Amino acid sequence: MQSIYLFIIILYFSIGCKLFNKTIITGEKVNLVAFVIGSNINVYKEPNYSSETVTTFVNNTQFQIIEKQIKDNDRKNLFWYKVTKDSITGYVSEDEEKRIDKPNLTTIEDFSIEEDFLVNADSLRLREIPSLTGKVLTNLVRNTKVKVIGRSKIYETIDNRHDYWVKVKTENSTIGFCFHGFLYPNSLIEGYDTKRVNDFFEYKEGMIFYKSIDDPTPQPITKLFGNMIINLQTGDILPIEYIHKKGSSIFYEVNTEVTSSNINSFETSHISGFFKASDLRRITSILEFTFEKYGFKDKDFYEFLKRNPKNKNLDLRKVKLTPIKHNSMELFHVLISYDSYVSSSDTSEAIIYIKKEGEYLEIFKQEGRYSDDVELHDFDNDGISELILKDHGRMSSTYRLYKISSNRLVEILKLKIGEPFTEADSVFASYKLEGDFLKLKFNLDGSTSDKDKTYKYVKGNFVLNK
Repeated sequence: MQSIYLFIIILYFSIGCKLFNKTIITGEKVNLVAFVIGSNINVYKEPNYSSETVTTFVNNTQFQIIEKQIKDNDRKNLFWYKVTKDSITGYVSEDEEKRIDKPNLTTIEDFSIEEDFLVNADSLRLREIPSLTGKVLTNLVRNTKVKVIGRSKIYETIDNRHDYWVKVKTENSTIGFCFHGFLYPNSLIEGYDTKRVNDFFEYKEGMIFYKSIDDPTPQPITKLFGNMIINLQTGDILPIEYIHKKGSSIFYEVNTEVTSSNINSFETSHISGFFKASDLRRITSILEFTFEKYGFKDKDFYEFLKRNPKNKNLDLRKVKLTPIKHNSMELFHVLISYDSYVSSSDTSEAIIYIKKEGEYLEIFKQEGRYSDDVELHDFDNDGISELILKDHGRMSSTYRLYKISSNRLVEILKLKIGEPFTEADSVFASYKLEGDFLKLKFNLDGSTSDKDKTYKYVKGNFVLNK
């Protein structure tokens, strides 16, 4: 009898621990100021999306981050911030800041050393938060002196200038945010003719870098960061922000982010300094430069890109063009990758063109981190294939099926593949095409499940085959 009582006590405590004692989830302790700069952000009671919402931070809200890199309760490779505002504490996904397409929040890094800058615009708005939607505190006229005391983490493009929002302090101690693209260093004015440009150059390993124009010991960038490995390679294209000229002495100024790593960490390093103009070739059109130096397999498509001024800074090495020819149609699937050194984000575009009478007509376009997977299958045997486009995300992938109608793609089915336990029936493990049938299987090992489905393509649409 004693052993039965002992078993019951152990069972009771075991169940109690599972029900009431949750693992304490902690991350790295920090003290960061953050702002909502986009859509409203939900704050969750626990670090997972299935937890209840404790509040919502609307656009322009300022709040405090007290922990970062908190692992999600359910999903791998997903992390959270622990945040607090007005005695409310909760969790916000770090993806709200890291997302490629329109981040919803930004954190502010305060600088230990303040730098003097001057306003390089007729009128520059000083705002309450680092966003164009922020309340205007005052207008700063050209050559107004400010001290840069911090910076946001979001790289943006405003009036064709790629840069960050910075936290500044004016001479009357007003603190606010303005776009760094409209400032230039105060220390560079005396004796030099300074001009702002939006040009580029091709990096070569070993290029000599000057921390300042009068730097007595210039050296390669790779030696500036101790034991960190700077992930710059010969052929990378970097932006030139200013040209400084004094007689025959010409320097190009560079301000950009590069990734760096060592055996224990991976981080972003900010490079700010100068190269001698005589050591490099100034690039005014990346598109023309990469075509001239590296070539491109389809000259007609290059000429098509060249006609649009927006493609001026497109690196042809990052344009993957796949011809899709069948029957009377000539289609092209184009994947364009944008480099954060050059554009406002490190992302990509998937575009489908149909070529008619020598012209390329865009019939589909989607932005984000997408795979170049595209598949054709003629479900209804009419000689015109339907397209399957595969968009690979962080936690799952989406498969969209389209038919071509009047020179455009019409979506006829959208499916999602990912972790089967996360979204029940909306998530599947694999698919198979057989004639006019699309078969979905819900078990990762390929075995039969009562959730398995078969769709039949009927008159331009998919119908669930029961």
